[in-house]
Amino acid sequence: MRVGQAENLKLLYFFQMEKKANKVSKLALGPGSLYAALPIPAYKALSAAGEHAANRVLTALVSHLGKGSNLAFPSMETIAKETGMNKTTVNNALKVLYSYGFVEKYKTKAGKHWRNNYLILPSAYQRSKFSSLAAKNEKRLGICKSCGYAVRRSDVGVWGEGEGYAHFGCGGLISEFKKRRPKI
Repeated sequence: MRVGQAENLKLLYFFQMEKKANKVSKLALGPGSLYAALPIPAYKALSAAGEHAANRVLTALVSHLGKGSNLAFPSMETIAKETGMNKTTVNNALKVLYSYGFVEKYKTKAGKHWRNNYLILPSAYQRSKFSSLAAKNEKRLGICKSCGYAVRRSDVGVWGEGEGYAHFGCGGLISEFKKRRPKI
């Protein structure tokens, strides 16, 4: 293969990856979605599961996102330095993020070396797109009578004079799982 052909293949691969990143990066946040620089739903799910190293790695990846993009490409050394962890711990934390469906990894060739590209997926920002592994650690308060969504404490507010809970997403009343209401 000639040098020009190899360069063209590399560019084609890069543009295909960018196209996928751009397609995923257009987050259509629905009712009840949260967005911040840090994907709060993913952070809460990882904390509930005790995956604190994965939280730190996710924070490091998010700090490297470009404007309007969900693609980051810090080196393993950079992630390790920013999180204060060694490369093995970072690698294990990345495996957790992949298994929860919050991050995908792609490799591209940059000169002699291969670069890791990390795509932060919409499931990191929206609980409705969680994988079954990510969703299993969530504690639910009840079911919204209007939309049928299983809500958490962070999804509701007190309705009326302490008469019940209202779903922030649609305004519907909550049918609680337990008789005793948690303090909000």
